[in-house]
Amino acid sequence: MKTITSFFINHHKTFLAWAPILISILALWVSISQINLNIEYEKIKARPILSVAFTNEHDSSGFVLRSGGNGTAIIREIGVWVGGKPMRSWKEAADAVFPNGTFAELQLFTPSQNTPLLPGQEERIFWASSGNADNFLLSNSGKVQISICYCSIFWEIDKKQCWSADANLPDSFPNTCEKAPEVKFVPSSYD
Repeated sequence: MKTITSFFINHHKTFLAWAPILISILALWVSISQINLNIEYEKIKARPILSVAFTNEHDSSGFVLRSGGNGTAIIREIGVWVGGKPMRSWKEAADAVFPNGTFAELQLFTPSQNTPLLPGQEERIFWASSGNADNFLLSNSGKVQISICYCSIFWEIDKKQCWSADANLPDSFPNTCEKAPEVKFVPSSYD
């Protein structure tokens, strides 16, 4: 015990000289850790949540894209299949779902890559208003599969900030965030 005490007494100036440096290094480490925790908190706080669902309202029905959560969603990729066959456009999807061009009453939302969706925003993405189209889409909605890969505004910083909103997607289909569809879907092309 005496040797430890005498060691500290003999070297107290050295300890006093190094103490501020050690405290500064510890304070810097704590500050950096706190900054990283704050960044993670902001990412979680600003996480968007999208959902795609088939909805039937009175005399119309179709697929609705809803944006929830607290953050803005950025669409990265869209995949649409009808009966398991990949579609290139809404027109091709409508032709596959509706016989003889009964899709005149369709309402389409055409998001493309990098389209932002604000929290609370709701869009009818493949929607049939009244008439034959509504009844036909209602009875054939299970044939349409939709997968939308969307990311947080922090996506450029952290590539893990992407998720998938899917409708009728079987387990055998990879979602659009895991694997881009083999056929490029161009939502804006209805012609």
